[in-house]
Amino acid sequence: MKKLLSNLIVLTALVGLSCTCAMAKEYTDMPKDHWAYKDIQQLTDFGVVVGYPDGSYRPDIKVTRAEFATMAIKALGQQNAKITEIAKFTDFDENHWAWEMVQRGVMFDLLKGYPDGHFDPYGNVSRGHVISTTVNALTTETISNQKAKEILENSYSDYDQIPDWLIIAAGKAEILG
Repeated sequence: MKKLLSNLIVLTALVGLSCTCAMAKEYTDMPKDHWAYKDIQQLTDFGVVVGYPDGSYRPDIKVTRAEFATMAIKALGQQNAKITEIAKFTDFDENHWAWEMVQRGVMFDLLKGYPDGHFDPYGNVSRGHVISTTVNALTTETISNQKAKEILENSYSDYDQIPDWLIIAAGKAEILG
């Protein structure tokens, strides 16, 4: 969770969002001494996160893929972008609260479903998904799978444990430092 929040803050800062809020929302379950309090308040000010309808934030639970898609699109300021392509998923349709945000994420090539056609909106977002989304948002440089492997092989002894779907994004992340 800490790494996710850090990546989102970097993403937010890089796209230059500005806050028009006077004061951050206070969440019922977010003590001021929580390790992520300031970061969550900043993301709230930016409109990237809103918490739950009951006034809570639930800071210590894992973020779902649907929640992360929503945060990423809001961090990039694309929450009102017109959806020009529809991605079909076997487990996810237009009745889901995050459907439009996921569609935008797929349209901007920030997110992908799984090869068998599902999206898994309630599954936990992994560090790999965060890296892939962040790198896709920050760079348009194209590198081959082989080039990414060479870059990673020179930097990490365990590079061969990186899943195939993450190789190019991990290589781009290494290039970006």
